Amino acid sequence: MLYAVIDIGSTTIRMAIYEILDNKLNLIHKRKYTVGLASYVKDNVMEQAGIDKACEILNSFKSFLTSFNIENVSAFTTAALRNAQNSKESVAEIIARTGIDLHIISGDEEATYDFIAATHELDYHDGFIIDIGGASTELIRFADNKIIQKTSLPIGSLALHTKYATDFLPSEEEIAQMIKEVHAIIDTAPEFKDISHAEICGIGGTCKGARALYNEMYAQDDINETIPADKIPEMISHFTRGHKLTDKDITTLLKTVPDRLHTIISGMVIANEIAKLIHATAITYKDAGMREGFLYTHVIEGYFFMQKNNDILQILFSYQDKNYAQFVQKLLPKNIDRENIKIIGIRLPQLRKIAKDLVKNNWQEFLNQNTNEYFEQIMLEGFVIAYAPIDINAKQKLIQNFLPKINNWSICDSFCASFQLKTKDKDLYLSFIKNYLNSPNEYELRFAIVMLLDYYLTKDFADNALQLVYNTKDISYSVNMAKAWAFSKYFTFYPDKGLNFLQTKSLSKDVFKMTCQKIRDSRRVSSRYKEALKNL
Repeated sequence: MLYAVIDIGSTTIRMAIYEILDNKLNLIHKRKYTVGLASYVKDNVMEQAGIDKACEILNSFKSFLTSFNIENVSAFTTAALRNAQNSKESVAEIIARTGIDLHIISGDEEATYDFIAATHELDYHDGFIIDIGGASTELIRFADNKIIQKTSLPIGSLALHTKYATDFLPSEEEIAQMIKEVHAIIDTAPEFKDISHAEICGIGGTCKGARALYNEMYAQDDINETIPADKIPEMISHFTRGHKLTDKDITTLLKTVPDRLHTIISGMVIANEIAKLIHATAITYKDAGMREGFLYTHVIEGYFFMQKNNDILQILFSYQDKNYAQFVQKLLPKNIDRENIKIIGIRLPQLRKIAKDLVKNNWQEFLNQNTNEYFEQIMLEGFVIAYAPIDINAKQKLIQNFLPKINNWSICDSFCASFQLKTKDKDLYLSFIKNYLNSPNEYELRFAIVMLLDYYLTKDFADNALQLVYNTKDISYSVNMAKAWAFSKYFTFYPDKGLNFLQTKSLSKDVFKMTCQKIRDSRRVSSRYKEALKNL
């Protein structure tokens, strides 16, 4: 399969075409235009000239792809458009004028893609990954091959050069101003606190250019990937405006960084200050970045699950959203020790995608090795069991082993909603579900009730399912809420029969109250039936 990725950055607009074969990426063609889109941002607004330039280049890319019938295309934009006040309007215009579906990648996503690509090529397991772009610097701190923190710093090589430099190469005074701004921004980032030493992996154009410049200046082989940290200040000083450049110096610059003549020094200023702060001895460049990380994540299904040293936690933490983790924590029942439930913070659609990738590969190995240390690991295990392509008897054994691990309604209900019960299998599943209708364990009982309301309120099963739920005991708030949910859902589907049920059956005060409230809240129940509830 051929796949094109278009990346609208702050400095360049690129198109890379990859051949994807046997879950491996092979770059077969690339095109790049050095546009400096960040320089078109004035007073935090992207100028029309910048939008026009982006459209011109994207249309040329589209024409090329059409000529070769390459239909698999993803396009995204980063800091230059992301940070502009008119970001949405600019992107909408570009989409309308080019027909290319353009996505705004958040700083968090950008850092995640960088991490995924870089760690695929990296030899060490602890340190920092930096990607110095034109308008922002993506920073990832990782340990044991897991993301610890990720940050997008609002400093970039082109932005610094535009703000402070008055010529291609900055003066000593202009560099001092750049350093001051870099320090002010870095001081706000907790990632740099209490670090005595760390390795740095550099990715992206700035680090690539700095590596090429270092290799040429210090007569290193072209394949060398390492820049000693103590050489970076020498390189900056050597190419400061005011320092007399020889013909050899000029040749070196033109040869190694032709597209970054005006931004390479400001970019190295950022790299140098980060390296000094965390006491790094070197920066190791890796030729992988956001585009590759994007493809590994969204195109090469199951990539991570087929690696020798598979670590599911590394994958889960790469999608961490700490704000979402706090939101989930607040939703957990008050009768459990919420503070001691470890939550990463991953949204359900992403967890479901990971589960589906696992099911296509080594899902049995995952179930055998899963530690259930985090909330998401338990949720993921449930999804994998629900999606697993196995017969009913084998699946029921997995469900039986999984149910004792459920300790909150969120995992229970999400697990239940993940099955795809075929009509021919419903009788067999119903026999299995009935085993838990008298369980003293609240979440085993809730599992049975939620399965009934999710899959058995069809005409052929509804009345039987209603009676089964009615016969269960009120053993906890979670169970009572599930019963009320089932009764109200039955009422919604069959209002006359539901009303008769509430009139003739004796429900506990709590369950009756919750049932009526859910019915009143439903937009699918007419006002006539809601009014009838008042007479009960």
